[in-house]
Amino acid sequence: METATKQRHSVLIGYGSSTGQAADCADIVADSIAADGYKAVVRELNDIPRHEPFIRQFSLFVIIISSSDDTDDHVPFNAEVFCHWLQTRPDLAGVDVALFGLGDSSYTTFNAAGNLLEELLLNAGCLFVCPVGVADDEEGSVFEQLEPWVATLTRAVRIIVPGSPPVIAQLPGSTMDVA
Repeated sequence: METATKQRHSVLIGYGSSTGQAADCADIVADSIAADGYKAVVRELNDIPRHEPFIRQFSLFVIIISSSDDTDDHVPFNAEVFCHWLQTRPDLAGVDVALFGLGDSSYTTFNAAGNLLEELLLNAGCLFVCPVGVADDEEGSVFEQLEPWVATLTRAVRIIVPGSPPVIAQLPGSTMDVA
C-alpha cells in the first residue's frame, strides 16, 4: 500500500507519438511538474498497464497525443493498444485527466487523435482539470504552442495533487490579514 500512497502524489504522463514530438512534449510537461516538486512518471501510452487500479493510483493522468497521418487511423502506433482499451469503456469515473493534442491543419481532420482521445476519456468517466490543449504544425513550433497550456496545467496540479501548497484567492483591491 505504501507504493499507492507514494504514487498518489504523482502525475502519470502518457504519450502517443510517431515523430517524437509528443514524447518531447511529455518530457517538457514532466520537467515543469518536477520543477514544482512533484513526481512525474512518463510512459508511452501502450506501455501503461490497462487496468483501472493502476491509473487510479496517480493524482492526475496527462495524455499528449499526436495525429500520425491523414488516413482514417490517426492514432500513432505506440498508442493504438491503449486507445483500443479505452474503446471498451473502462470505469475511470472520477479520474482527473488533462489532454494535449498535436495536429496539422493541412490534414482532412485536424487533431483527429486528440479528438478521439477526448471522446474516449469522457465516455470512460474521466474529469478534465483544464481545457484540452492543441498545437498545429502549420502554425509554427508546437513547443511554443504547448507553453501556455503547460502553465494552465501546472496551476491545476498545484490545486489537485495532494501535498500542494495552499491556494489563497484574493480579490483585487482587498487586503488580507495574516495572523
